[in-house]
Amino acid sequence: TGRIPLELGDLVSLEWLYIIDNKLNGEIPGELGKLVNLKKLHLGNNRLSGQISGELGRLSNLRHLWLEDNQLTGSLPAHLGNLAALEQLQLNGNRLTGPLPAELSGLANLKELSLWENQFSGEIPVELSRLGNLNELLLWDNNLSGKIPAELGHLDKLQRLELQRNQLTGQVPPELGRLTELVSLHLAQNQLTGEIPPKLGQLASLESLGLWKNQLKGTIPPELGDLGNLNGLYLSGNNLTGRIPEELGGLTNLGSLWLDSNQLTGEIPAELGDLANLDTLYLRNNQLAGCIPQALRAVPSNDLHHLGLPFCDVLLSGLTTSPGSLVPSFDPSHTEYTIAVGRSRVTVAPAKDHNASIFFLDENGGAIADADAALGGHQFDFGPDLPAIRIRVVSDDGQATRIYTIADLGTRYDTNENGVIDRDEAVAAIVDYFNEVISRDEAIGVIRLYFST
Repeated sequence: TGRIPLELGDLVSLEWLYIIDNKLNGEIPGELGKLVNLKKLHLGNNRLSGQISGELGRLSNLRHLWLEDNQLTGSLPAHLGNLAALEQLQLNGNRLTGPLPAELSGLANLKELSLWENQFSGEIPVELSRLGNLNELLLWDNNLSGKIPAELGHLDKLQRLELQRNQLTGQVPPELGRLTELVSLHLAQNQLTGEIPPKLGQLASLESLGLWKNQLKGTIPPELGDLGNLNGLYLSGNNLTGRIPEELGGLTNLGSLWLDSNQLTGEIPAELGDLANLDTLYLRNNQLAGCIPQALRAVPSNDLHHLGLPFCDVLLSGLTTSPGSLVPSFDPSHTEYTIAVGRSRVTVAPAKDHNASIFFLDENGGAIADADAALGGHQFDFGPDLPAIRIRVVSDDGQATRIYTIADLGTRYDTNENGVIDRDEAVAAIVDYFNEVISRDEAIGVIRLYFST
């Protein structure tokens, strides 16, 4: 506890000074500027207050200056730009204000600039692009404004560029696509406009891309599908339009995909079901249509039940149909009958427009039994060759067919393990098919409405 003793300034041979995780208070003495041999000064996580003394700019041998997590105020002294040997400058977690001094460009050996969680204002100095050895530029949680300098694209050793939660405007500079060593690019929660530059697809080392809660428009560049190391893609809360690129299905390392609260349209690409490492998927508050790829059911954290869309496993393709001849399934814009299902609405085509029935098929696709009677209480044999329930919907003219599949029926729903599927087990299959948000009575209602001939 207490203040830093002024007498420390007399220890001119001192090379390291560490006083961390204590309860030191008061100001940082300017006398520490006398420690001309000091290489590391670490006073982090104390209760130090007041301004940073410009006298610290005299420490010509200093390589590491860590003053993070204190209560320092005032502006950042321009004299710190004289620390030519400095490799790390950590001032994050203070209450520093004012603009970032352009003189910081004099820190020729700087590798890490951590100024996050302060109250810096003004523009990001274009002079920072001269810091050719910089690995990390961390300026998030400040009040910075203006455009992101395109010149930052010259920092070819940069691995982390994190500018989120500021008041930055303008476009995402395409020049950032030159930063081939970049692992983390976070520009979220600003006021950025324009489109996502396709050149960001050139960031081969990128693991995390955060652009959420801006005002970005246009489509999601399919070039983002080239980011083979990407683990997190966060694009929520923008004005993005168009379809979800099927190329995103090639991001084999992707764990988190946030596309919610945009204006995306079209169907969810089946290729997203190939993302074996996906554990978080948010798609709500868009204008998506069609059905949800069955494989996405396994994503641990998702908002799929908010989409109002059914799951689909197999949709026959290559059908030659005229507009409107293929019966729309669960499409509010083409249907008339509705039933409330938990927090969702299931809509189906009018009975006069289609013949719908559910059949239990053997491995060759042959019908074993018509399930209409079975759902009324009849039990029927279920052998090892029965792979699934398949729902067949035929258009009124008989020219177009859609097939939906509820897979793994035997292993998942034969709860009695007696080789038969009874009414309760069939209802359980329907409940699961509709994303587990409906009750037994609602499931029976769907069965009666949709599966009756």
